[in-house]
Amino acid sequence: MYKSDEIALKKVYQIDISGNQIGVTYYVMPIEGATEEGNLYRTDKPHQDFYEAAKPVPTIAKKWLEIPLQTTEGQELKLNVDKIKFVDSKKFGRGVTIKCRLWNMKYSEDSLRLQTPTYYEEGKGTRQDKDSAWEVQKMTKKESEVFDRLAEEAFAYAYYGKREQPTVAEAQDAYENGGYPDEE
Repeated sequence: MYKSDEIALKKVYQIDISGNQIGVTYYVMPIEGATEEGNLYRTDKPHQDFYEAAKPVPTIAKKWLEIPLQTTEGQELKLNVDKIKFVDSKKFGRGVTIKCRLWNMKYSEDSLRLQTPTYYEEGKGTRQDKDSAWEVQKMTKKESEVFDRLAEEAFAYAYYGKREQPTVAEAQDAYENGGYPDEE
């Protein structure tokens, strides 16, 4: 593991959130050393900074979906973010896609899975496939800052193991009940 001042390039490709498990796919290139790609899933709690960085993401997802998130009776649907994918485009810069689930539907207990369009830092111009063309969506500066911070915290969680530390009482309880088998 390299210290942050020994890293020439680091990049987070994807953050997966599934129940109590968080996955981070990343790439790191040290100044001196071999590059490393990782796809790490952890069940321990990340540091509170990760949660603070992720807090605005559901609100951004609701905005990017651009549809009313309500039941037929006008009750608000619950939104869970499952995946945040970071992409790069030479033409449009860095982009972000959010995959999420909607809950609390009136006629179904299953969730509805949705994906936002990809929003880019340089959202100027059009993208096109063989059948159609569409305007590229642009992130606001504030949204870009949210995802920069989230990527930084996700990297720290996956690469450096930055996570919530147990309280003294939790550590004592774990020690007394065999939670630290390497210490005798």
